[in-house]
Amino acid sequence: MIATEARISGIDETRKEYYDYLSSIYGEIASYLKIQDGTVNSQKLEMMFGKTTSSFVYWNESRQEMSEEAKMNMLKGSVRKYRLKEQGEKYLLTEDQDDKAFGRLSENMKLAGYRYDPKDRAFVRDVK
Repeated sequence: MIATEARISGIDETRKEYYDYLSSIYGEIASYLKIQDGTVNSQKLEMMFGKTTSSFVYWNESRQEMSEEAKMNMLKGSVRKYRLKEQGEKYLLTEDQDDKAFGRLSENMKLAGYRYDPKDRAFVRDVK
């Protein structure tokens, strides 16, 4: 039904998929809060939703394969901006980041092909 309504209202397929993604996250958080707290606090729901969802640009980029050049540019920019220290194949955090900055850094590094390893306090190549 949602797909039909989306086509009727002129929403392109990519945005429809994004809205489905947002809707599923919103539903998961609401269910979690209801189970955990016994009720859904709308302010808490909105705060958690805002912290767990990716903006359309990042969400869409994460679905598409980036070129190697784009990955290298993302990596170099993140290393410079967040003052990461290169150590072999790892990129170490040299400064504490607030949650918002760390989230952006993690998203950028994920797009560049790296994941955060809390044991090493470093970003390591994500081999799949």
